[in-house]
Amino acid sequence: MSPCLVAVRHAPPGFEGVCYGRADVPVLLSDADAAKSIAAAISSERPLLGRVWASPATRCCGPARLVARDFGLELTVDDRLSELAFGAWEGRTWVDIEANDGEALGIWMRSWLTNAPPGGETVAELENRVREWYRSLEQREGHLLVGHAGVIRALRVITGRCTWPEAMGREVVPLRPEAFSE
Repeated sequence: MSPCLVAVRHAPPGFEGVCYGRADVPVLLSDADAAKSIAAAISSERPLLGRVWASPATRCCGPARLVARDFGLELTVDDRLSELAFGAWEGRTWVDIEANDGEALGIWMRSWLTNAPPGGETVAELENRVREWYRSLEQREGHLLVGHAGVIRALRVITGRCTWPEAMGREVVPLRPEAFSE
């Protein structure tokens, strides 16, 4: 039996064109507004939930803390739920990366399934830590995750919905819940 999991991507960032995997970046909504949006979107799931989970990034744990408080649930912030680490590219614009690290970017773009950005992590490493977290979930209760696009894509792969290339081709809409089970 697999756990019941509802995952929600954080609010959209307040900028475009920046590589921001693990960087703590601002988003367009306040924690309170993002939490209200999440709570409204998952209101029918509320009675099934037993715990709220979040990435340590402020854009995730801020709203998750408020949802957990309002739903009377425990919040657990877990490093395994962090976004893909982009290493030396974190916080830089893609234009800057292409101009100053174009060869490494080209290599990564051609083989992103097996290579990592300089100082970053591979998709397999992301998938492994998310899989470890998913397998650790208590099966008698429902779970809410406020997380990242990469983590939600990894969950899509882990639960057999699609392959990594397919997962990368499908949008992860901010603040839209997605239910998971194997």
